[in-house]
Amino acid sequence: MKKIIMMILFLTAVPLAFAADMAMQKCPVTGEKLDPKTAVNYEYKGNTYWFCCADCVGQFKKDPDKYITAMPPLSGTVKNGVREITVTAKKYEFLPDPIGVKQGEKIRLKITATDTAHGFGVKEYNINQDLPAGKEQIVEFTADKAGTFTVKCTVFCGLGHGSMKGKLIVMPLQEKMSMPEHSGMDHSH
Repeated sequence: MKKIIMMILFLTAVPLAFAADMAMQKCPVTGEKLDPKTAVNYEYKGNTYWFCCADCVGQFKKDPDKYITAMPPLSGTVKNGVREITVTAKKYEFLPDPIGVKQGEKIRLKITATDTAHGFGVKEYNINQDLPAGKEQIVEFTADKAGTFTVKCTVFCGLGHGSMKGKLIVMPLQEKMSMPEHSGMDHSH
């Protein structure tokens, strides 16, 4: 009986924690706070983006980079005060891309090269990690510098090596973002 009660508590706590975390996020198109009951998600380049409505998903699909730059998603999950992010390196990309974190957070990247040896480098954070194929590597750092930083493959991995890049976006602590207008969409849900 105790095991059943514990399982019920666990299963109800996970969605509640998720809903509370989502309520703190904003729609990347409108900037509106998300309502966990009506939010809609869309997967793009290894990240899950949440929107206030389906119309905003349509706007996002027209020009994803416009909205990612304005308000990137937070990647991974926070466990015991550390944001853990699972990263995949493969010819010729990193996923998720971008990797979104908050300034001041402790970060743990769990990176696996899935096809051949790669590297993971972020010059501004003095990160240069070799990634042997199939072996998870852990990179830990504190995101103390705000900005957008280039992630590069630092181990020659084939003809597309020079274009194997991604972004690490460290959002400033107190940033106030101006969001684009809704372009006439109705949001009376």
